[in-house]
Amino acid sequence: MRRNRKQKAQKKGMTLMEMVVAIGIITIVMTGFSMLFISTWRSQANVIEAGTQGLIASRGVGGVMSQIRNARQADNGSFPIVLANEFEMTFFSDYDKDGVTERLHYYLQNCTLFLGVREPSGVPATYASGDGSTAIVAPNVNNTNADPVFQYFDETNAQVASPASVADVKMVKMSLIIEIDPTIAPDDLVVESFASIRNLSEHDTIN
Repeated sequence: MRRNRKQKAQKKGMTLMEMVVAIGIITIVMTGFSMLFISTWRSQANVIEAGTQGLIASRGVGGVMSQIRNARQADNGSFPIVLANEFEMTFFSDYDKDGVTERLHYYLQNCTLFLGVREPSGVPATYASGDGSTAIVAPNVNNTNADPVFQYFDETNAQVASPASVADVKMVKMSLIIEIDPTIAPDDLVVESFASIRNLSEHDTIN
């Protein structure tokens, strides 16, 4: 007589030790993925922050240089440049392209570069003291006493000591050191540009 023996498959479950090891491996893998994600996110945030601050600073410096390059005699006949210091410059230019010459006052205060504008009034034209309106050109400026915002040069391209004699100024260098969020990007961003004052220079070779 033959007997059919049915063998029952025995199911083997995970032991407590195996479960602990598996959980540990999964935790390590998940931690690795999390760290990779955070690192990638910080890198992207760094690029975005630097790009944003760089764009703001570049536009600000470009606008200032354009106004300096086109500085001209005031509507009351005053010399194009009023004041030329390391962290402050005042001059006349047609700021809003309306044919009227405004007095522009760029200055650094509390880590922010400001622009003050004064419109002329009356006939003959006069300019009241102080700024008529004020706007922010660039925030987060990190220039120190050793890093002037403005430097001045004469007709031979020799640097003029500040405060400069306005009659000697033919070209201006502007430099902004922009502080990017130190928790994202610890390095500062430097934006520099030169401008020759066309109405005072025999040539305009540096833009």
